[in-house]
Amino acid sequence: MIDRLLEVGRNPDGVWVSRIDPATGQVLDARHAHCWGYMFHAVYTAYLISGQERYRQAVGKAIAAGTAR
Repeated sequence: MIDRLLEVGRNPDGVWVSRIDPATGQVLDARHAHCWGYMFHAVYTAYLISGQERYRQAVGKAIAAGTAR
């Protein structure tokens, strides 16, 4: 599930969008998800458990986009 959300559930900055259709990947509401921090916490936890760098990189991308402003 996390891999699919990372694939279709983020904007170009890497931040979660509010609503998607997971089957088609269509973004239904492009506003930032109000619970984005909790969602990235889950992704980072997946990194800590699995050691898969793609999860850590996903969190880092969003943080870098936010600090670049």
